[in-house]
Amino acid sequence: MIQITIGDYLQPIIDWVIYWCWPFLQLLITILSNPIIIGLIILYIVARFTKWYLKRQKEKKELEYLQKPSYEEVERRLHEKEEELRALRRR
Repeated sequence: MIQITIGDYLQPIIDWVIYWCWPFLQLLITILSNPIIIGLIILYIVARFTKWYLKRQKEKKELEYLQKPSYEEVERRLHEKEEELRALRRR
């Protein structure tokens, strides 16, 4: 009886990955273990977060500005309230 396992198919692929990719992985690990590179990566992440946060704050301010009533509308409401007060004082 012949038994074929998945390992029989995967072993050549695993061997190829180890043979060709391992030197590049070692190089990548060596580069990324450098403190200067780690600092640059952290600095990049902080810069991206800051850019995103500032953009979000700007969008919030723009939305808040658009939701505020216009000067004419505020003035109209003020006149309406003044008319209501005059009407109440007359009573």
